[in-house]
Amino acid sequence: MRPRLHPAPPGAQIYSEWGCGTCHGVDQRGTATGPPLQDLAQHWQRKELQQYLQHPATIRAHDTRLQALAQRYQPIIMPAAEDLRPEQISALADYLLQH
Repeated sequence: MRPRLHPAPPGAQIYSEWGCGTCHGVDQRGTATGPPLQDLAQHWQRKELQQYLQHPATIRAHDTRLQALAQRYQPIIMPAAEDLRPEQISALADYLLQH
């Protein structure tokens, strides 16, 4: 009998397909080019994270914590998720906040 395969949640699929793990690590523990994404719920509410994913430069301009992270990981800058639909951004935010 074959084990049942459970499809990855939509947010996990987006994280993988859009290459987020390239900078943040496939395990979200961070790399030399991007910070870890664990425990994001300590710093973000869902709506704020959705806004950041859509407009990282705008949000970063008003957040000293994000500015410090950007400085640390230069020259890599978080790209905007401008090609993602709103429901995809929501799914990605939900996934990131749960892990």
